[in-house]
Amino acid sequence: MSTFVLVQLYCIVLEYNVNCMFDRRPAAGRRSAEFLEYAEKNLRKGLDYYDKIYLKPDGKLFSLKKAFESGTVFDPDFLRDKPTEVIETLIDQLCHFQFPEFNGDKRLLEEMKAQLPDLLKHLETKVTNWDGLIGAAEYNKKLAARDAKAAAAKAKGETTDIGEQKSWKRERVRKSWKDDPGERARRIWEFWRALVNGTGLFPAWKHAIRLVVLVQPSSAAAERIFTQLKIIVDACGESMLPDMLEFRLFQRCNRE
Repeated sequence: MSTFVLVQLYCIVLEYNVNCMFDRRPAAGRRSAEFLEYAEKNLRKGLDYYDKIYLKPDGKLFSLKKAFESGTVFDPDFLRDKPTEVIETLIDQLCHFQFPEFNGDKRLLEEMKAQLPDLLKHLETKVTNWDGLIGAAEYNKKLAARDAKAAAAKAKGETTDIGEQKSWKRERVRKSWKDDPGERARRIWEFWRALVNGTGLFPAWKHAIRLVVLVQPSSAAAERIFTQLKIIVDACGESMLPDMLEFRLFQRCNRE
């Protein structure tokens, strides 16, 4: 969901809680239903905006969304679980990356479909050793060390170097590398390198993933907004009016 919608949802929650502070009616039995109605009414603008730019074919970010959806076709675990028609649909969606190789006569996409049965057979008969890929052992070692450190801090009620809040409360729980999007993407890339480099296998898939990997998505813009939002709330407290919070957020993000 877009950053605009998430920030708007935060403002709605804040505004509703402020209103409840001055509403002397009993809260029991009314807050859940009323909040859902209140949120839907106020969030509709954001949801409509999301639908307009992401879900409608003429939306300015529709093609971008379809492109990144199609990128899941290179995840071997995804390929093992999905029917052929779904995979072929995602192959067709690769055209949204706007590379000439994916558009034009679309020969590369047709070659990917032709090689798909052999690829699926290979994945069915070969178990992927994710922990045997380049860099996997180093990551697993760091993850184990971090988990041990967080567990010790939790047991002692202490903080770690993550910040003032206790790390075991603040950090996202990552039980394995699959919970880390960056490491998951890296291992998928290493899987394909090991599979196709120097083997002559699946040349169309090799060509396609070497193109797609050039497109690096970034959440830096959205994360910057939430960082600024946290700075404002930490400095001014959670009792600000939503309009003031929005005003301060726009000031900080647009001051450059």
